[in-house]
Amino acid sequence: MSGERRLSVLGWLAVGLFFVLIGRLWFLQVISSPELTEVAAGNRVREVVSESPRGRILDTNGEVIAGRRESLVVTLDRSGLRHLDSDERAEVLADVAHEMNLGGVKIKAERLERVYQRAQERSMQPVIVADDVSPPLWVTLQERAFPGVVAERRSLREYPFSEVASHLIGYVGTVQDQAEADALNEIDDAKPYRPGDEIGRSGIEAEFDRVLRGTPERRLVEVNASNEVVRTIEVTQPGEPGSDVHLTIDIQLQAEAERIVQYELLLAQRRPPCEDCPEHAANAGTIVALDTTDGSVMAAASYPGFEPGEFQFGMTQAQADYLFQSPDQPFVNRAVSGLYPPGSTFKPFVSYAAVTAGVRGVDDIWLDEGRYRLLSCGDTANRCVFRNAKSQILGEVDLVDAISRSSDTYFYSLGEELWLDADRFGATPIQDSAELFGFGTSAGIAIPSDQAGRVPTPQRRRADHRENPEAFPNDGWYAGDNVNLAIGQGDLLVTPLQLTNAYAMIAGEGVRYEPRIVKTITNGVSGRFTRSFDPLVSSAVQLDPTAMNAIRTGLAKATVEGTARDAFAGFPENVGVAGKTGTAQVSGKADFSLFAGYAPVADPKYAVSVVLEQAGFGAEAAAPAARRMFDYLLGLEQLPRREPFSDPDPIVLPPLLDDAGNRIDELGRRIDDDGNVLTPEQIEAIDAAAAAAAGTNPESDAGDE
Repeated sequence: MSGERRLSVLGWLAVGLFFVLIGRLWFLQVISSPELTEVAAGNRVREVVSESPRGRILDTNGEVIAGRRESLVVTLDRSGLRHLDSDERAEVLADVAHEMNLGGVKIKAERLERVYQRAQERSMQPVIVADDVSPPLWVTLQERAFPGVVAERRSLREYPFSEVASHLIGYVGTVQDQAEADALNEIDDAKPYRPGDEIGRSGIEAEFDRVLRGTPERRLVEVNASNEVVRTIEVTQPGEPGSDVHLTIDIQLQAEAERIVQYELLLAQRRPPCEDCPEHAANAGTIVALDTTDGSVMAAASYPGFEPGEFQFGMTQAQADYLFQSPDQPFVNRAVSGLYPPGSTFKPFVSYAAVTAGVRGVDDIWLDEGRYRLLSCGDTANRCVFRNAKSQILGEVDLVDAISRSSDTYFYSLGEELWLDADRFGATPIQDSAELFGFGTSAGIAIPSDQAGRVPTPQRRRADHRENPEAFPNDGWYAGDNVNLAIGQGDLLVTPLQLTNAYAMIAGEGVRYEPRIVKTITNGVSGRFTRSFDPLVSSAVQLDPTAMNAIRTGLAKATVEGTARDAFAGFPENVGVAGKTGTAQVSGKADFSLFAGYAPVADPKYAVSVVLEQAGFGAEAAAPAARRMFDYLLGLEQLPRREPFSDPDPIVLPPLLDDAGNRIDELGRRIDDDGNVLTPEQIEAIDAAAAAAAGTNPESDAGDE
């Protein structure tokens, strides 16, 4: 090909390429201009979602028990740091940690780096690394303008009464990652969650999380090439605080109930156990108080507890170990999910089964000889013999006496008779009575951890054996099982809330309410009512009047001349308490102390149950605790006031005294009023001075004895 021809081809090729370029430019600038403009804008516009303040939780009197407060916080925003390389980021975080330590916040750069790494899925959502920082530190961080580190004001959760009602209120944590957020949003996306958002993790905080959660603010912001916010373009959704939840509990009564539990446990720890019995560990307990007229929970104490405010930014390993691995199980809400054998507090319901089945009349006499040998047991060994507590002999008793004086042998015999004549009385009369009064099913309170308990039956025993033969080696039901069930032992397990509600049903003529913990929900801004929770009857039955009259009489007699007489000595006779002590045996542990009852006797308004773990007999610990609760509920004693944000007064136990009335310590050593151990010489001098003042000779007196 000639040179001119080659130049001609190249020329036409250049012209073609020129027209292709012109066409492409025309397409991009004219045809695709709107679309590309939108894409370009999207590259510099982001949607930022900010949480709004969480709603408050208030008690029945309107006192805030979970609120919100403004706090100076330091947050770490990953988007402001990710343009730095690892060395640059390490240098920035080291400088931030240095300034924070100078400002009184103990934090290491390594922790800030861990927060940065965990925040990978949190997009533009900053993570709080310190709250309640000092104003000087806040100003310093603002002035230094570290990339990705922001000092700002935030609305944070606060609990003015610290640990009080912690199990009922619950606590808040954060949504851990996008997977959890997606799972939550599949259920309800009206207020969508994002990683790092607050979420209720237990109690009311969890059950009413969607109600308490505020409507998040959504805004479009312009960002620069480093993904830093330049300006706010538009607020597409204004934020709104969450709704307020009003509870039925009285926080002052709740605080005192928790204090009563701790006081009685401390007393029990000092009390010597019975012969050959384990020491009183007395490590945990609960009190539940209900309004019998509508099922409202007035107090539900559970000890030990926890400080809900500690978990807003995630639990430390030490906190998690304490809550979930401590043998005292402080995170368990014993009031609604603690499972206990009810002991003798179960006898009224066995009585109802016996009377309605026709096995024994209310006036039939039983000779209590302190021991009962199973009729169905041919073995003469002691395993066939069941005894009263301390082998006490009560003599002739009817149903009223059997309840008030807690005759175990009376109920042992009932349990065996009902089982031996099952063709006549049915296979499960005791269990049927228990279920009638609400045992074996969830009480229905609006708290996630509400447990159903366990009412054992022959059928359930067989099913348990099939499912877990190691835990349940026997698949049969025997007379001994029925005998144990008749005194509230064996495989029977109830929650304190169920027990209280069952006694409220006795007081309420057969009406059992669903326990109510929430009264109303109000708008967090206007305060207008948005929802009301009216009393809900879960069961209303016509109870046998003959049986119930005898049961109520026996319960009323128990606090006057029966097992609880000492605890209720001096209680106004025109008011009266009807109740029952209980002592539950748990393998390898000291006895559990129980009491359940209601008051006033003639016109019941309140029901109370107490369970104190490993605290001894029911009359020793639980009954005195119940007495104090009734004193406060009925206005017989003024309820002490606990101020918000104040530390509780220390619990002061009564002094230990020897037989002569001298102060002693736990080891029996004489001490002075300040608790100092006295030497023999000091004791001799004090006694001599006392004798001289009284005009007696201590040596001659001792000789006379």
